[in-house]
Amino acid sequence: MITEGVLSYFSVRDAATLTDELAAFPSIRFWIQDFDYAGHRREPRGWVQKLKAAPFLFKVKDWFEFFEKYGWRSSHVITSFEESQRINRSYPLDFPFGLILRALPKAISQKILRLSGAVLMQNVAPPGKPFNRPENRNATSQSFTSRRA
Repeated sequence: MITEGVLSYFSVRDAATLTDELAAFPSIRFWIQDFDYAGHRREPRGWVQKLKAAPFLFKVKDWFEFFEKYGWRSSHVITSFEESQRINRSYPLDFPFGLILRALPKAISQKILRLSGAVLMQNVAPPGKPFNRPENRNATSQSFTSRRA
């Protein structure tokens, strides 16, 4: 399963429902997704207006912990910063963030640069048994597999 560029637009409840249901399919053993490990934070100034029609809704404190509780364990992580170095393309840094980042101690700036990327998740849920977290559902929720287009 690949969901690059999708999860950010889901509510936490919808992401939980999808995550839970995908874990229930024994044939779906791996899931590639992009991640934003920065947790709850404000979007950059320029993004707010651009994303007005489709805002980022999925904001959790710990990205990997959220998916692990639904049966998905991180097995390989590639950060955006590491990938930019691998392909020899500089990481895009907007002003003034880029200037501030360069002024920070190297250990801190590298930690910040590793907050987003792509992750290969492995399904560790018992086959055919979703983790089904009721705290993330309500009586009006529908499953993704039962929705009609």
